[in-house]
Amino acid sequence: MVEPDEEASLPPKIFGPAPEQRWRYLDASPNHASERVIFIQGYAFSGQWGKMAELILETIKINKFMEPMLCLIWDDISINTKPSDEWENAIQLLRRA
Repeated sequence: MVEPDEEASLPPKIFGPAPEQRWRYLDASPNHASERVIFIQGYAFSGQWGKMAELILETIKINKFMEPMLCLIWDDISINTKPSDEWENAIQLLRRA
């Protein structure tokens, strides 16, 4: 059993030594505009419309050429989510920008 403060690991006798960790973890502060897309989708599909709208505007400010891609992503989001008051507020924020 792993205690809450301990890091989980697989038994080396069964699985061998753990490989060196060379991958990059995603966090909430991507550096490239295109890296923000997954966060935009995550905010949208979790109903965090205000954060989604702010991140869309920030992404366009960083790279205006992302706008066509963001429009396609918005099409997918609008088809696969239900409108709400916060959804409408986010739409208005994006339209005013």
